[in-house]
Amino acid sequence: MKIHFENGLLLVRWKGYMDFWGWVMNSSYSAQTILGTPIVVYKEDRNLNKEMMNHESIHVRQALEMLYLPFWIMYIGHWLINKLFKGMDADTAYRNIIFEKEAYQNDKNFNYLKDRKFWSWTKYSKK
Repeated sequence: MKIHFENGLLLVRWKGYMDFWGWVMNSSYSAQTILGTPIVVYKEDRNLNKEMMNHESIHVRQALEMLYLPFWIMYIGHWLINKLFKGMDADTAYRNIIFEKEAYQNDKNFNYLKDRKFWSWTKYSKK
């Protein structure tokens, strides 16, 4: 395990944690914020690139503007609705969470967080 600080994020390289969540979600994610905080865990066999850090920073902003707990209730709720009621597999359910839609659509735009409006994730609910 390696821990370092970069671009306002506390980065923790921890393959075991990511392998566990990959097994739970039946996917191979590279990074994950911890409960929307600026703590990001990522796989030991991968380095975080600018896009991944921007993606996780978008989640930190989403969680902060929702005061954390409502963010996680909605995040998990959207995943459960996508998986259980819409019949999506785990990875598709994850990628169709409105917060993930915003993050994936804007993770290559490195000025996005500077220009982003409050609660911008709401416009992804119908996409």
